[in-house]
Amino acid sequence: MRKKMKVYLSGPMDGLTLKEARAWRAEATNQLNRIGILTHDPTCLLKNKFLKSKRIIGNIPYQETEGSARQIVERDLVALKQCQFLLCNLILSRTNINRRHIPVGTIVEMGLAREKYHIPVIVITNCLEKRAWVEGIADKVF
Repeated sequence: MRKKMKVYLSGPMDGLTLKEARAWRAEATNQLNRIGILTHDPTCLLKNKFLKSKRIIGNIPYQETEGSARQIVERDLVALKQCQFLLCNLILSRTNINRRHIPVGTIVEMGLAREKYHIPVIVITNCLEKRAWVEGIADKVF
C-alpha cells in the first residue's frame, strides 16, 4: 500500500492571533485533503492557553505555553522530516512587516527542508519573490 503524501504548512505566527495563524492552514488542509494529500499544521500543537487567548502569538512568552525554545524547534523539525513537501506562506501584511514580525521559523524551515532533509519547498508570497534566498531555496515560487 502506497503511503499518502504529507505537506508541512509553514508560515507566519508572530504578530497574529491563533485564529489568524490557523486560517490559511485550515483552508490549505481542506484543499489538499480533497486531493488525497495530508497536512501537518504546527499550530494544532499549541496548548490551550493560546486557544483561550485572543492575544497576539508573539506577545505571549513561549515559555508560558510551549516549553523551551529547543522543545519547540525539535518538535517542529521532527514533523518536518515526516513530510514530503514544505508549503510556505510568505504572504506578509504591511503591519507585520512594519512591526518586524518576520516569519523566522519559516525561513529556517525552508533552508533545512531543502539542504538537510531534501524536501521540495513551495513558496507563496506577495513581497519576497525576487529575494535571492527565497528563489534559491524554493523549488517553486508563486
